[in-house]
Amino acid sequence: MNVNNLNIPIFCFSCNIKHPFLKSNSRYIIAPQAPSKYYLNKDFKHVGASWLTKENTVLETGNVLNYMDNLLASEKIPAHCRLIVLGFSQGVSIAARWTAKSKIDLDQLIFYAGGIPEELTPEDFKFLLTKNAKIKLVLGNKDEFISESRLQREKEKLKSLFNGKAELINFDGGHEIKKDILINLIT
Repeated sequence: MNVNNLNIPIFCFSCNIKHPFLKSNSRYIIAPQAPSKYYLNKDFKHVGASWLTKENTVLETGNVLNYMDNLLASEKIPAHCRLIVLGFSQGVSIAARWTAKSKIDLDQLIFYAGGIPEELTPEDFKFLLTKNAKIKLVLGNKDEFISESRLQREKEKLKSLFNGKAELINFDGGHEIKKDILINLIT
């Protein structure tokens, strides 16, 4: 995910956010960005990104999660910062799996325009509920990747996985990051 288009200085994987509403260096966001790029159609105009494919998924998932663990260890996040993990689109599955597997000590977990993996269980996220971390799922009402039936499944997963303590945020829009919503989430 590249949120730099929103005029917010967020680096590829992690950052300190500077915004008039935030105290300097008070938030630290890790936003995994898919490393594999590809053209979305034969016009070669629009580029997409991918984390995983059906081939060697288990191995590739393990590699990605180990990479994320190493990234976090190398960042040396200051203790005073609120840690926010934000996944957009396919990054939701990585953010969810990584948080669950590595028991990331975060303050907020944001799933934005993507689906939570089916294999995850309430036990995987129990540690977040004991520390009162904020969990949000943000979905556009015109997102071409989220059908009505999938929306219902995501709502059910959200309720089940987080014991009803997660918040669903709907907005008028598609498969996109809305600047005002993002600012509201991180302030």
